Amino acid sequence: MLYILYMILLSLFCIFFRESPGFLVLLFICHIFLFLYEVTQIATDFFDYWGDMWNILDQLRGFTCTIYTILVWRGDDNTNVLLAVVIFSWTRGISYFRMFDGTRYMVSLLAEVIKDMREFFVVLFYSTIAFSFILFLRNPEITFFEYLGVSYRLDLGDWDAEYTSVFDWIIFFLATVINPLIMLNLLISIMGDTYGKVQESNDIANFQELTEMVIEIEKLMFWKKRLEHKHYLQQCDFKGHDEAGTDKITEKLKLLKAQISSVEGSMNEIKELVKENSNFEINAAVHCVKEEQEKMKNDIYQALTQSSMLVEKISSKLQID
Repeated sequence: MLYILYMILLSLFCIFFRESPGFLVLLFICHIFLFLYEVTQIATDFFDYWGDMWNILDQLRGFTCTIYTILVWRGDDNTNVLLAVVIFSWTRGISYFRMFDGTRYMVSLLAEVIKDMREFFVVLFYSTIAFSFILFLRNPEITFFEYLGVSYRLDLGDWDAEYTSVFDWIIFFLATVINPLIMLNLLISIMGDTYGKVQESNDIANFQELTEMVIEIEKLMFWKKRLEHKHYLQQCDFKGHDEAGTDKITEKLKLLKAQISSVEGSMNEIKELVKENSNFEINAAVHCVKEEQEKMKNDIYQALTQSSMLVEKISSKLQID
């Protein structure tokens, strides 16, 4: 709620009260409370604090807000510094959508979309630079950076074609097909895949964001750090059969995937059992064959022994006769 109050004061200051020193003091007091909150977080968990992107944005917002306030009190109302304060403040405000159930998973969706777009932007930047060089070498009357702006406008479908050469029209055709048509439609496809991936794990993303907020609050409760008694975190969610907004197709897909995973697990268990049983039966058969061989060996040995004894008896009788 304090940050929402800060955003309201900042917005009112930018629109109506740029010339009011008293309103700036009120905004700075709210900023001081936010700064103390950040100092408490740093004191309770220094290393993990700097590993969170939102905390870094908090520090950038606080630093620029302090600099702007000092400059205004010294008589220098720097609009660029105020612009930096507004950018960092509104960007940091995105994280507060985690407070609401309907928008909580959108924060993770936004992060995943930006993460999946990294390779796409590398290729798009490469093609944009390439067409900028081609246009610059064809007509070096204006600077390369102006052609870079022209190529960027071509990416967005904004162009003013006044070419006369056949080669220029070929370049223009390739630039309008590759970047706006192919690349941007590829971007839409990437975003769709990312949305489907996040939607499949909607509950997981939702609870991850909720857990991060709970951990952030617990870190501030430093007086409870020595308590080692564990508790369960439970949530009761009552849903009707006709609840609005339920995506039946997604639920069916989740159920099918769960069933397929269960069947795969059962098949793997059966394979392991068959393999173990087969090895056991083979070992048992080999053991039986070895026992039969030993038995036959003993029988043959006994028969040979008896035969040799009979031969000796017969030969002794023949000698007596």
